[in-house]
Amino acid sequence: MIPDSEIDRIRRERSVLEFMANPKRSGQAFVALCPLPGHDEKTASFYAYADGGYKCYGCGRGGKDVIAFGFH
Repeated sequence: MIPDSEIDRIRRERSVLEFMANPKRSGQAFVALCPLPGHDEKTASFYAYADGGYKCYGCGRGGKDVIAFGFH
């Protein structure tokens, strides 16, 4: 089992932005093509938010942080 302290460290030090190709700022968020497996798109619909959450409005998947992102 991974200690809670290690999970908290990863949440603080890593970001979903690291997995986005050429993210562009859009208001309070960043938007890019969806990096999730199985979703090939031509129009950017993947948003990463300042609170660490993310949502793809194309495929409908999302999560609250980089830890959840790793389970897609």
